[in-house]
Amino acid sequence: MDLIIEDLPDAAIEIGLKKEAIETTVRSRLRAARLFDAGKSQYLYVNVTMTELAFNISFEYKKVLYDPASERHGFAITWGWNGTGTHGSDSGFILSAVSQYTDKFIDEYLRVNEDACSRSP
Repeated sequence: MDLIIEDLPDAAIEIGLKKEAIETTVRSRLRAARLFDAGKSQYLYVNVTMTELAFNISFEYKKVLYDPASERHGFAITWGWNGTGTHGSDSGFILSAVSQYTDKFIDEYLRVNEDACSRSP
């Protein structure tokens, strides 16, 4: 799967949180689980929003599905997770939460796709 990280708000930049850090955190965990493959049509979308005191992290796994009724293809969210918290101006705390949510996604993805993921290429 590919990975898309949304641009960060100014509040994130002010506490030193960088888009590249989020991307590296998620991508490295996906690679370790052998799930990252740039250019694939399915992707994991990560969005971090913030205010001065709080943050929200949303993860969405999107893939192309076919609707036989309309005979159309389109992206659909097949897994999602949101979490909120307060950050105390600590970008490391938010990165830790991103890491935990990535692990949650990987665990659930591998559980649901166990047979497909355990086959040798």
